[in-house]
Order: sequence, then structure tokens, then C-alpha cells
Amino acid sequence: MCKSTPTPDRGCDNKAILRISLLVSLLVAAGVCAGVAYTLLSNSETKVFEESFSSLAEGAAISARQLFNQKVYAANTMATMFSFQFPNAEDWLMIDVPGYLPVSNSLARLSGDAPIHSFGVVVAKDQVADFEEHAKQSPQHQ
Repeated sequence: MCKSTPTPDRGCDNKAILRISLLVSLLVAAGVCAGVAYTLLSNSETKVFEESFSSLAEGAAISARQLFNQKVYAANTMATMFSFQFPNAEDWLMIDVPGYLPVSNSLARLSGDAPIHSFGVVVAKDQVADFEEHAKQSPQHQ
């Protein structure tokens, strides 16, 4: 420590300046280290998130595509079966199709879904009016 003397001591001033310089340089170094650490961790977390998301999204897209394709195949199977069973407009059905429930249950299990007990009739544009008339005249069964 500097002693009090009537004349200023240059050595005491130099020590204070050096101490302040050391303190400032340590604070700057700590700030730089903290900034670099934050940047590295932030980039690392962002990279991990992006890779995880990409991995999960690809798997989910593949699963969704497979499930959708299975449903399309099941619907095509039912449509093909009914197109051979009822090829003419005179044979149009409404509700009662022999064997529909067991076949739809089996196809639903294959497509990975709960059993569906509905049937949507698809007709050509020129047959829509005839089918609607047929539907109005046919009895409805629950």
C-alpha cells in the first residue's frame, strides 16, 4: 500500500491503474467467454432441435403415407367387389349387401383403423339423377 507523503508517489498510482486495468480486462474476458458460450450452446440446441424434428417429421410422413395408402387399397377393394356384384343401374343397392360387415371389418383391420360400417355410392355424372330417384324409392334400413 502507498504511504501518505507530502509528494505524490508515482508507484502507488501505477499499482492502482494496473489493478483497475486487470479488473477491466477480467470483466471483458468473462463477457467474451459468456458470449461465446451462449452462441455455441444456442447453435448446438438449434441444430439438435432441427435434426430431431426432421427425423420425427420424416417418420411421421412415412407412417401417414402408409396408413393413407392402406385405406385407399381397402376402399379400392370394396369398390372392386361391389362393381362386380352390382354392375348395372338396375341392381343399385342402398344398405343391405350380403357379407358387407365381415368384409369391411377385415379391411378396416388391414388398414389399421377401427371398423367402418358405411358405404358411399359413386356413380357417373349421367347416372346421378337416376340414382337419387332410386334412393328416394328404396326403403331405408338402420
